[in-house]
Amino acid sequence: MAAKTDNKITINAPFDLVWDMTNDIESWPTLFSEYSDAKVLERDDDRIRFRLTTHADDGGNVWSWVSDRFPHRDTRSVDSKRVETGPFEYMNLHWEYRELPDGIEMRWQQDFQMKPGAHLDDAGMAAHLNQATKVNMTHIKDVIEGAARPVLDVNSRLSATVLPEDNLHAKHLLFLAYGARLAKVVDVLLELEIAEQVADGPHPVADLATKAQVDPTALYRLLRFSSAVGIFREREDRVFESTPMSEGLLK
Repeated sequence: MAAKTDNKITINAPFDLVWDMTNDIESWPTLFSEYSDAKVLERDDDRIRFRLTTHADDGGNVWSWVSDRFPHRDTRSVDSKRVETGPFEYMNLHWEYRELPDGIEMRWQQDFQMKPGAHLDDAGMAAHLNQATKVNMTHIKDVIEGAARPVLDVNSRLSATVLPEDNLHAKHLLFLAYGARLAKVVDVLLELEIAEQVADGPHPVADLATKAQVDPTALYRLLRFSSAVGIFREREDRVFESTPMSEGLLK
């Protein structure tokens, strides 16, 4: 006999942000209230192997296991399965992301079967997972929507168009509209010395984040905002390069 759970929640944030934050495994302890640690063990072209560790439960038990994750950005879906199954005969997960008028619907489906003699049977584990998933989804929604608020407005205005580099009037208007926010962005860019890093050529955001010792997802959001107003230029695959404007940030 097998069991299945199916839960979903709508997050008021852009798809790119929802996808990036929920697939940044190493940041999961900030997204999932149950995890104390998340460590990536291996990365292949289409697979991420990682270990999750939980906080101690009421009985003082800490659980840890290894899973494989297969993100499919083109279909806005993710498949995952436990490699170290623990009390499960098997545990497979499927995530879907669907764009709705009020945000991104994120849906989780868990397909599993418990081993004979496990501490919970299939029905008991399904009840436990449904309760835990609702708690986690609510926490994830709060964290991502909190991260989205500073950039949601400007992203929505710019999502359908890219300003030409010579459209100085439009960029000037953006500077007036978002002056305080841009001032903070420029301060961070100066502190992290991003302009110096890309002065010698385009760099992936992952490399920039490593050199600056910052979270790559957070830095990507910052650089996307910067690119929207022409400070940097975003190429494909999250690669950023300098512009005449960014040269003004060089020391």
